[in-house]
Amino acid sequence: MLTLTIYYEAGNQPTACKALVADTVINRMAQRKLTAEQVIRQKNQFEWIPVLLKQEKPYKRYVKLIRDKNPMTKKAIGESERLAKRALKKNYVPLYSGTYFQSKSEGVPKWYANPMYCGDLVFDNSSRE
Repeated sequence: MLTLTIYYEAGNQPTACKALVADTVINRMAQRKLTAEQVIRQKNQFEWIPVLLKQEKPYKRYVKLIRDKNPMTKKAIGESERLAKRALKKNYVPLYSGTYFQSKSEGVPKWYANPMYCGDLVFDNSSRE
């Protein structure tokens, strides 16, 4: 699920942005004592979840993506998978400490104390405990 989340949230973004999405999920896991899947499936957290899950199971979607012939899709899903595997390792320490991000097109929430921009995304770079 983390691979798909990285892909759907930042698939067309630079590697650094994909890594920030992975770190966001890892930080939420630590903060809320949840698994990656529990974090990803939380209501109103990731836009792709309700749309995609009505259509098919995540594993089936993943298989379709890794079999896709489009070189850009292959590169994006491969990179997303590599970053997800790295982030889910036992001793992984995220470089980014925030737990929120969204598309720049949605604007920057006033409560983002320290916004950080990456590609088409904006991350709240303030740490919350």
